[in-house]
Amino acid sequence: MKRIVIVFTLMVGLSVAMQAAVRGDVKVLEATDTIRYRINDFTKNYLLYYLFPQKVYLKNRLTEDLLQLDESFREISVTTEDKKTKSLLAYFVYEKARLVELLRKKPKKKDLAALLLTSETFSEGADTIARHHAYEFSENEKMFMRARFMKQEIEEILKYYIAKIILTDDPQLQKKLIHSIKKFDKNLDYINQYAYTDEKILKVRERIDRSWKFAEKYLTKRKRMAPLPLVMNVGGKHIESFLNVLEIYHSKSE
Repeated sequence: MKRIVIVFTLMVGLSVAMQAAVRGDVKVLEATDTIRYRINDFTKNYLLYYLFPQKVYLKNRLTEDLLQLDESFREISVTTEDKKTKSLLAYFVYEKARLVELLRKKPKKKDLAALLLTSETFSEGADTIARHHAYEFSENEKMFMRARFMKQEIEEILKYYIAKIILTDDPQLQKKLIHSIKKFDKNLDYINQYAYTDEKILKVRERIDRSWKFAEKYLTKRKRMAPLPLVMNVGGKHIESFLNVLEIYHSKSE
C-alpha cells in the first residue's frame, strides 16, 4: 500500500511538473510570435518613416514596437533555462540597441538594407527559440497559432512590398515578397479547410478570403504599384482585424 502511495505521489508530481513546463513553453511561444510581429512591424514602419519623415505617429509606433520587443525578451528570459535561447536573447538585446540608435537619427536610405537583414535575423532567431520550446499541439492550438502566424506574415508582406518601392535595385525583394505571399496562402488554405460551425466565424473567414483576394491582386503587380494607403488598409489593417477575431475564438475554445 505504501509503495502505491509513493508511486501515485510521484506521478502527480511529474504531472504537475509537466503541466508547468508546458505553460512555460506556451509563454515562450507567444513571446516569439510577438517578436516576429513587432520586428516586421518596426521594419515596415521605419520604411514608411523614411518615405514620410513628417508623420509623427510613425515614430511613436516605432517606439512602441521596441518596447514590446523588450517585454517579449523579459518574458522569455524569466521563463526558460535553455542555453541556446539565452544566447539568442543576448543577441536580440544587442541588436535592439542598434535599432534604438537608428531612431535617434534622420532615416537614410543607406540604412534600409541592413534593417531588412536585421528583421530577417530576428525572425529566424525567434523560429529557433520556438523549436526549442515546441510540444504536441492540439488542433485548436494549431489554429490559434496559425492565426497569429498570419498576422506576422501580413506585416512581412507589407514590409517587402514597401521595400520594393524604395530599394528598386534589389531583385531579391520581389522573390521574398512572393515567398511571403505563398506562406500566407498556405495558412489561409488551412483556415478554409477547418470545420468551423460558428456563423460569426464563418463570416469572418469569408471576409478574410475576399479582402485577401483583393489585396493580393495589387501586391503581386510587378509593373504598376498600387497606392500605399490602399494596400496598407485592405491588405494590412483590414485582414489583421479579422485574424484577431479568429485568434480570440481559438484561444477561448481551448
